[in-house]
Amino acid sequence: MLSITLASCASLGSGSKAEKQQSIREMKDDTLTQLFRLKPDTRSQLTTAPGYAVFSNVNVNIILFAAGTGFGLVKDNRSGTDTYMNMAEGAWVWALEQKITEL
Repeated sequence: MLSITLASCASLGSGSKAEKQQSIREMKDDTLTQLFRLKPDTRSQLTTAPGYAVFSNVNVNIILFAAGTGFGLVKDNRSGTDTYMNMAEGAWVWALEQKITEL
């Protein structure tokens, strides 16, 4: 049930390969527009960088389990190519939180 929920949260849904890639490019453009509005100097940093990546993802932590899924693209500024990617992660979390009280 959890995997189905996660898949639907950060899924491109149905569609052709070209339609999914177009959706990812639109997400990238929207994200970069927001970034450049908030931090204008990042435009020149991304332009002069060897490349950059933009991803949309969802993470869920439930008691001792963490899971996530997403998609995005990596832009190679040198060659001009885009590499489209899906991602998924899952982990058992064995963490113990200790509260320290000062007297």
